[in-house]
Amino acid sequence: IIDLEGIREVLKQEKAKWYARMEAQYYPEMVLVYGGSYNIGRVRKTLKVEKQLNGNVVLLTDFFIGNTPITFFQYGLFCLKTRISIPPDSGFGRGKRPVILICWFEALAYCNWLSKTYRKQPFFFFTSETEVKVDWDANGFRLPTEAEWEYAAREKGKDVLFANVKEYADPQEINFNGEYISNSLEEYANFTKMGLNRRSTTPVKLFSPNALGIYDMSGNVWEWCWDEFTEHIMYNYRYKDPKGPESSSSNSKVIKGGSWINSGHECRCTIRFGDPPGFQSYNVGFRVVLT
Repeated sequence: IIDLEGIREVLKQEKAKWYARMEAQYYPEMVLVYGGSYNIGRVRKTLKVEKQLNGNVVLLTDFFIGNTPITFFQYGLFCLKTRISIPPDSGFGRGKRPVILICWFEALAYCNWLSKTYRKQPFFFFTSETEVKVDWDANGFRLPTEAEWEYAAREKGKDVLFANVKEYADPQEINFNGEYISNSLEEYANFTKMGLNRRSTTPVKLFSPNALGIYDMSGNVWEWCWDEFTEHIMYNYRYKDPKGPESSSSNSKVIKGGSWINSGHECRCTIRFGDPPGFQSYNVGFRVVLT
């Protein structure tokens, strides 16, 4: 019998630099985000579209978040270890590109596997195919709450529009469809540069991160969050560490950040949509969090 854990420990000690590079490729690199308070869902008091969101002030404690969306390298290792099929790549390529065509439930399963791999307590418990409960006292990996996701994208809640802390979306700096502005509001034109449409995902870390060292939170792929999607953001939340529902059903889940197929204004930090938890798409992925 091959002692894989023993081999892993030897490599950690004797090939430390090589092992660190391997882990960075096949396991998510986590960034510590110090907690604080901010106005979720609303920036730029003079910006009409942001005023319409009417966000609430929330207070978050410290958490870790993946510095990139989960890649095909990372999700592929999970597939190999658990003997499930690697999802299609829609012809974009795999490797360091964000994994796509992953539903919300599959993202939770990856989080649980990652927790067990690192000998942490799993967060999620499937009571049926469409019902999931969560243990908020667990120390394992999970999806970010919407509040955590946006707080990290906005560099701890700063008054910024895009996750690379720029005043506008530039297709040379964010992966989005720069060929059009899809909304008739002239106000959007002030925050979007026209230009390149790559028509696919791009490898993570291709563009500059924000000051926290977090990449790709505007554009490339939408990212699943734990929360159920509601029309009015945070309408029924406690304001300290809002966690959303204690269990889930077939209700739509929040996705954040925009994607390669969307126009620039749809890649703002505050943008939010919802998809059913069983939904899979070539422009939706996810990243992970540790409490």
